Amino acid sequence: MNSAPALSITSRISHWLKLMILASLFGLAALVVLRAGLTLPIPGTNVVMDPREVFVTIGSALTGPFGGIVCGLLAGMGVPGGMASASILAHVSGGLWMGVGYKVLVYERQKMPAMLFGWAGLILVYYFFILMPAFILGLKLLYRQPIVFTEMYLRLATGALPEVIVTLLATCLVLLVMPKRTRRPLW
Repeated sequence: MNSAPALSITSRISHWLKLMILASLFGLAALVVLRAGLTLPIPGTNVVMDPREVFVTIGSALTGPFGGIVCGLLAGMGVPGGMASASILAHVSGGLWMGVGYKVLVYERQKMPAMLFGWAGLILVYYFFILMPAFILGLKLLYRQPIVFTEMYLRLATGALPEVIVTLLATCLVLLVMPKRTRRPLW
């Protein structure tokens, strides 16, 4: 009688361990991209654009909010120039959004190919309503940088537009080629 609950607890622990390993792999891929210098500066800022968001968004979507925290921590911690805390704040916030948003707003409500439109909405919210504002707030609050929010936001939004488009297209292609069973959130 007692072996069933123990097995259930053991299987839950095993599931969460696999989830965290997968989230860590996605987060480490984002960190490697950043550390390898695959970045371009955003004109008018000391911020860079890079392809790590491909790993953060997909990794967080598949591994849920806890995985999003892991992906966000790893993606943000490698930022050069003394802005890691602001980047971690932004990427963890974005990871949480993608982890919850994908399952609740896209996966459970839409089928392919309509799912890609829902995904596009998640990506746009990720960048323009979560990642960029959280990063700017992090700079203002954690580093006490005297920046005007709207000016910095407009610089980031226009400068990062190519990254948003590339991330959107790349992640849509990944979702499109993924077998249905592998698109299912793991939490």
